[in-house]
Amino acid sequence: MFHFQVVTDFEKIALENMPPGEINLGELSTDAKYLHQMARAISNGEIPADFSHNKPGGIAHTRWLTKANRLLRLYVTTKNPAQNLKILANYIIKVYTPMYFNIKY
Repeated sequence: MFHFQVVTDFEKIALENMPPGEINLGELSTDAKYLHQMARAISNGEIPADFSHNKPGGIAHTRWLTKANRLLRLYVTTKNPAQNLKILANYIIKVYTPMYFNIKY
């Protein structure tokens, strides 16, 4: 089983413009559920301890969802993230995630 070490002092990123109402996580694919949970956790500034057991899915260049998941995981596990990683994490949280779920719902 894969575990990752979360850096506890990562910079929070506000998650806004999500679809109104609750998202039923049971209706989501594993990758979409992971993205939703990771985005909420980064927005709250706290990664649940049991979240390190979750896998973001295999990397595939044609699958933006898994790429976004892996970049967010890298963001929360990097002690001093480079500016490029911060930009990518901000884009994923502020643009990609809300757009994905607004299209879905």
